[in-house]
Amino acid sequence: MKQGLFIASTGQNVGKTTCTLGLFAALSKRFQKVSYLKPVGQEYVTMEGGTRVDKDVLLFKNHFCLSASLESMSPLVIPPRFTRSYLDGAVDTETLFKKLVESFEQEQDFITVEGSGHVGVGSVLGINNAEVARRLNLPIVIIAPGGIGSTFDLLSLNLALCEKVGAKVIGVILNKVLPDKLEEISTYMAKALERYDLPLLGAIPYNAILATPTLRDFEQLFDTRLLSGEDKGLACYPEIRMIATSNDVYEKSLRSELIITHSTREDIVLTALNGHRNGGHDIAILLTGKTPMRQPILDQVKDANIPCLFTDSESFEAMKKISGFIAKISAQDTEKINEAIQVVERSVDLSTLLQKASNA
Repeated sequence: MKQGLFIASTGQNVGKTTCTLGLFAALSKRFQKVSYLKPVGQEYVTMEGGTRVDKDVLLFKNHFCLSASLESMSPLVIPPRFTRSYLDGAVDTETLFKKLVESFEQEQDFITVEGSGHVGVGSVLGINNAEVARRLNLPIVIIAPGGIGSTFDLLSLNLALCEKVGAKVIGVILNKVLPDKLEEISTYMAKALERYDLPLLGAIPYNAILATPTLRDFEQLFDTRLLSGEDKGLACYPEIRMIATSNDVYEKSLRSELIITHSTREDIVLTALNGHRNGGHDIAILLTGKTPMRQPILDQVKDANIPCLFTDSESFEAMKKISGFIAKISAQDTEKINEAIQVVERSVDLSTLLQKASNA
């Protein structure tokens, strides 16, 4: 049996790719050649020539300098209306599985397979994560959010599907656990998992760096470009504050952060500039409103190399968008990738995981 692992999750935005990065790095220290496969991709990039490649595949390919082709690592990408074509009979399930298996049959010591979304994703095509893991004969590790009651409810739903199709789950990893509750949640989730005879393989604490969007993320979110500080596109600002108060009040609370303020508030921008120049504060600015800031003020921002963006959204709407935005790791986010690798390696019991995988 090919040595490998299928990494699934209880849903979107749980941090499955973050965990997979850390596990892949740790496994690469144990095995000479570790490969990566994303059998079914949903968020993809269209390469030159028209080939569609899952975004996570590009991340792993570039960061770990993997030799396998993009096509073999991302065998099946689901474009718009693909489900309709399938239901109309243009494609059948066995054809899809044949393509997945062909990509799986490559030379390696250990293969890491990352699923898409929760365990049931792909069911309409007959290729949900549980079924893919069973067909590839790979044990599953499920990534779940850091909690107890609601987390266990989600796990139960996903485990039920795995049991139904005959897929083998070997353990659970909790992610984004509040640091001050890490010990308590780990203790009680381990007790709860005894009901399924499953071990808790790790509990990864919430990490502000991984959870915070970069300025490049904000460029995409607001469909804009940095007006200044272009070299700081991958910078993160864990503290984000909307400034709508008087300049005197703002001046007394100056600190390193990203501020959101109206483009007419030149007083706020000049105070931020002063705090950057004289107080050493690391400040980024998101200007809002229908009218861009006057060029003389913007020139001063550029001279100071302060990252600055402009959106025609109002400040409250901009803050609302940011609050609902989920940061994803891209191939360019080297700092985040390295942080993800370190935090996962510190938090997951890889020895127990591999022992369970080999006995599955």
